Amino acid sequence: IPPATSSQVLAAFIQSLAIYFESPELTNDAILTSKIRELVLLLVQTNYAKSIHDLIDQLFSPQLASFREMIEAHIFSRAGINDLARLTGMSLSSFKRQFEKVYQDSPAQYIQSRKIQESCKLLLHSSLTIREIAYRTGFQDPSHVTKVFRKWAGHSPMEFRNNRPDPEPNR
Repeated sequence: IPPATSSQVLAAFIQSLAIYFESPELTNDAILTSKIRELVLLLVQTNYAKSIHDLIDQLFSPQLASFREMIEAHIFSRAGINDLARLTGMSLSSFKRQFEKVYQDSPAQYIQSRKIQESCKLLLHSSLTIREIAYRTGFQDPSHVTKVFRKWAGHSPMEFRNNRPDPEPNR
């Protein structure tokens, strides 16, 4: 499909969805599945076909899915990067390349960032001690989580917890 026609076809497709937004009771799983298939078929006929194929390959690649699943399953464990490489069946260098391709970040940076994010959530929404948070998020011990937290956030976990903004009163 030439570019001008591509946008016209996609605009017509989007317009064909209007009825379902106006009358959601007309929608069912079979119609949704059909519309998604129609969209994918239209997209692969446009000048963005290569990008669409790459996206589909990335989303549905069993190897990539198992790689991501393995990382997510162990993100808050005390497993190191060498352990994660072994768990995924890769050499350390292959693991690092694949990790950066999938997450657009180095393994160490990404994992530490996720651990800090989870620590922040737990500090804000739980009464767990720093020790409990350290072990839940995969840090070696409370002093390690404090050191890393201070590096990333600029203050200790306790300072973060004690200085959080008070929730606004209900009105």
